[in-house]
Amino acid sequence: MRATVNTNTSSDNPFPKIPENTPGIYKITSPSGRVYIGQSINIPSRWVAYRYYYKKDRSLILYHSFEKYGYKKHKFEVLEFCDASELNNRERYWIEYFKSNFRKYPQNRGLNLQDGGNVPPIFEGVPKSEETRKKIAEKLRKSHFEGKYLEKRAIRLGYPFCVIPENKNSFLGNVSEGINDLALVTPHKSLQLGLSRREILSKIKGEKKVVTQAIIDGNLRKGLKTRKVVYQYSLDGTLLNTFNGLVEVKSELGLNPSAISRCCKGLQRQAFGFIWKYKQKV
Repeated sequence: MRATVNTNTSSDNPFPKIPENTPGIYKITSPSGRVYIGQSINIPSRWVAYRYYYKKDRSLILYHSFEKYGYKKHKFEVLEFCDASELNNRERYWIEYFKSNFRKYPQNRGLNLQDGGNVPPIFEGVPKSEETRKKIAEKLRKSHFEGKYLEKRAIRLGYPFCVIPENKNSFLGNVSEGINDLALVTPHKSLQLGLSRREILSKIKGEKKVVTQAIIDGNLRKGLKTRKVVYQYSLDGTLLNTFNGLVEVKSELGLNPSAISRCCKGLQRQAFGFIWKYKQKV
């Protein structure tokens, strides 16, 4: 059974003949012919909900279409009514029928981003090749070591930005030359030098504190002592890599350690398409 809504209506129930709380599958068509398939446990209220909520969530292509053409320019149809327990299966069927998954069928320019059925988007789309993954990791790693992310933040906050020169890794004498008092020191440099950011800034600001090799060695030993071994698994549970701490993961792969840490602590299932775990203490 199909039913088409009059999108120009101001009624709270654009489907007056359909009882409230009726589940089903619907189709939204943009003026350019692009298709979005969705499910709802309350078909009569779904289209009205889009009127109020589409401006609050810009993560879907559908909302960009609303913004471009206007809410009332889109056609809303009910493809079928079904039991609530069948919604996921029927949504997957209709998305495949219209080939509206943009990631899977980009040539059709659909408005869906996954196959439906409440399957997380991380499992959707064409897997990236090993070569592509390496290129992405290398680009992220290069951006990190060049300090690009910190530089953007510094500029946004109105601070000058400076990276410690490569030829001053020892940090035992003239490292403060040419570095502004308000310089932001990139984390990878402080790790490389075995110094905390506070110690580096103290030296830069000219405070009478001698940075000795003993301090450097002590900080390095402390970092090694508190470092946790991290295991990287594929989504099917195959062990892929072992890293000596989150710092090494970031250095090798250029990935955000915060998300990986949450995964290791059990706060999320996966990060960046992999499962991560800390080595358990015996």
